[in-house]
Amino acid sequence: MLSGKQYGASISHSLLQHPCYIDTTVAEIFRWLWTFALHLHVYLFASIRVADKPQDHEELSSNTSRLNRIRAFCTGQELLIYFIIQVPGWNLVNEDGTQKLHRSWKVKTFVRGMEFLRLVADVAEAEGHHPDLHLVGWNNVKIDIWTHAVGGLTENDFILAAKINGLNLHHLLRITPTNK
Repeated sequence: MLSGKQYGASISHSLLQHPCYIDTTVAEIFRWLWTFALHLHVYLFASIRVADKPQDHEELSSNTSRLNRIRAFCTGQELLIYFIIQVPGWNLVNEDGTQKLHRSWKVKTFVRGMEFLRLVADVAEAEGHHPDLHLVGWNNVKIDIWTHAVGGLTENDFILAAKINGLNLHHLLRITPTNK
């Protein structure tokens, strides 16, 4: 017969070996840590970045280190206006409570549309930021950018929009870009 001390030890050991118990506990810990880290990051960086706008002479599209390391929420209207001015042709849209950047283009052919999306995808992949790319119909390219992890716009979204604006895409376009 087991003594109380041995009995307690065997219960602890058997619970630790039970896979459902471990997975549930680990999942809860990781979920809590992820939520805490996200809130801490937003608290620390969003308030700092609102006042720390890039210098007027600094071009948004040349900023890669910020894209890779900082995901600051664009929380204030002033900051949103500051960044949207730097990415001509892009519109702010609110889709189901989520702020997004949106832009549309008309391309010459379906194949040119696919080439357009490939060029944008190459830039997005290099930046580690992945927008929603759409080829609607046979010649309408639409792009929506927002940071899925935070459910809204960050500085990274505007940087990617500026880099897309910097691509040489004119040979693929049917007419001038539209803002729909």
